[in-house]
Amino acid sequence: MIVCLAANPSVDKLFEIERLRPGQIHRPDGFVQVAGGKGLNVVRAAHSLGGDVRVVALLRGHTGKWLADMLAAEGVDGSFVWTHGENRSSLSVADRETGGLTEFYEHGAEVPTASWVEMMQAVGELLPAAGWLTISGSLPPGPPLDGYREIVAEARAAGVRVVDEDYSRSSWQEAFISPRSANGTIIQLAQSDRDLSGRMEL
Repeated sequence: MIVCLAANPSVDKLFEIERLRPGQIHRPDGFVQVAGGKGLNVVRAAHSLGGDVRVVALLRGHTGKWLADMLAAEGVDGSFVWTHGENRSSLSVADRETGGLTEFYEHGAEVPTASWVEMMQAVGELLPAAGWLTISGSLPPGPPLDGYREIVAEARAAGVRVVDEDYSRSSWQEAFISPRSANGTIIQLAQSDRDLSGRMEL
């Protein structure tokens, strides 16, 4: 089983227009809305390819209910941790004339400590049956920079392979490696020409 952690999911929207003109009103003639954010994109893609996947996601309010409904409609199994507020939204505008894509990403709301602990516990409960753990997207506000370290250590101890896809690159060093015990590993990874796979070897 693949366990996909989605700590900062979003409602992803795409508008298609003929030409993007700043300062003007646009009436899109194409619109798509999906359960997104990097973590949910990973689980939806893996599920569509026939993978045995389970998502652990932090959901909030009406947008969280919509995300849960969309995942259920696609047949994706999930363990959801609910907290106050609303999940973020992301908007992409596709310009047909130029082929360009303009994107707007909301910041995720702060995660309460109790919700973060509950989410890590939900991941831990799935690890005995897991072969892979994916951690995708940016670390949301609230948890410490090393917020993923304990669950990564637990996964490795259980023989679960970990894939980190943190696009912000702001926290992976603290989350996955203790500087005092890295012994040059960070430099090795920084100089490697292999994308992401090096982190699976830690």
